[in-house]
Amino acid sequence: ALLEPAVAVSLPIAAYLLTLGLASPFAGRLATTLGEKQLLLAGFAIAAMSHLGMVFADGVWQITLLRGLTGVGYAVATVASLEYLIERQPNADRLRAMTTFVLIVIGGTFAGTALGGILADRLGYRPVFAISVVLVVVAAVLAWRMLSGRHERSAIDGGAFAWRDVGAVLRQPKQMALLTGVTVPMNVLLAAFLWYLVPLTLAAAGEGASAIGRTLMLYYLAVLVAGPVVARTGRTRVSVPMLVGLGALVSGLALLIPAAEVSILSVSVAVVIVGLGHAAIRGPQLSLAIELGEDMADSSGRGATLAAMRMLERLGSLVGLLAAALVAARADLATAMVALAIAASLAAVAYLGYALRAARRTEHA
Repeated sequence: ALLEPAVAVSLPIAAYLLTLGLASPFAGRLATTLGEKQLLLAGFAIAAMSHLGMVFADGVWQITLLRGLTGVGYAVATVASLEYLIERQPNADRLRAMTTFVLIVIGGTFAGTALGGILADRLGYRPVFAISVVLVVVAAVLAWRMLSGRHERSAIDGGAFAWRDVGAVLRQPKQMALLTGVTVPMNVLLAAFLWYLVPLTLAAAGEGASAIGRTLMLYYLAVLVAGPVVARTGRTRVSVPMLVGLGALVSGLALLIPAAEVSILSVSVAVVIVGLGHAAIRGPQLSLAIELGEDMADSSGRGATLAAMRMLERLGSLVGLLAAALVAARADLATAMVALAIAASLAAVAYLGYALRAARRTEHA
């Protein structure tokens, strides 16, 4: 009886992550054939349909399937936006551009989380999804009017995604170090801690949707505040690998705070610290991933490599979420937080060690 509710709560998030991971690589191929603008509009259409379905959904499996459809729409829209930005942004300004992109996404999520929680408390969740449909349509109209059409893609992009590209990434130490040490743990903490454990903990403490929304909002606020500082740090030539490694370590250790004593205050503090740590990761690790993709341009192409990395990071976060759900069901929420903290911290330490060794080899070369 204990296992079923805990796992059921995780199913919509798991479906979202699964479709997000599987759709992202093929969205990259569509960006090449259709163009980024057309692909972005398609992503908006899928998202609008999924949100409209949520207005009428009344069961776990319906919600799970619709959240899976949302993952497809988000994957398509995100890939289209990133490809649009990459193709039109000089390499010298890429870190700043990636950080700015992340801050814009986080800003929208910040506002949506706060507003959604308040509206859900007062009106119920169905009107919230109805409003989201309207917002998606408005965004689609703006994209249709403001974005330029097709753009000649750089030669370095070469090649559409194929399943062999996943194997190629798995054989690359640099790519795997970034994925296993930083990117996957970051996404696991986002899905398993922020989206899953935090709402469950606050709900168990008797808090409503509005309070849960305000607490989640602290994460996005922390990323928004710290993001510009990270962008300036990156421009001063501070080692980007060390920056993302330290951010990953701080984020992992933060989960020990509520694990030691579960309370609204301890959870809120952990949420803020995780947000600060992720501010040091989000834009810089995206820039690092693009550079690594360009390093493999001769064998797979930048787009195909990035698509494979996106798939691996999303599937890794799915596994982490399900593992956290099982631990929470078999033990308790605090134990799940401890497990996440240990796993994320050890992965970050391993990545920092790899980055230090790589920097020393570069100095001696």
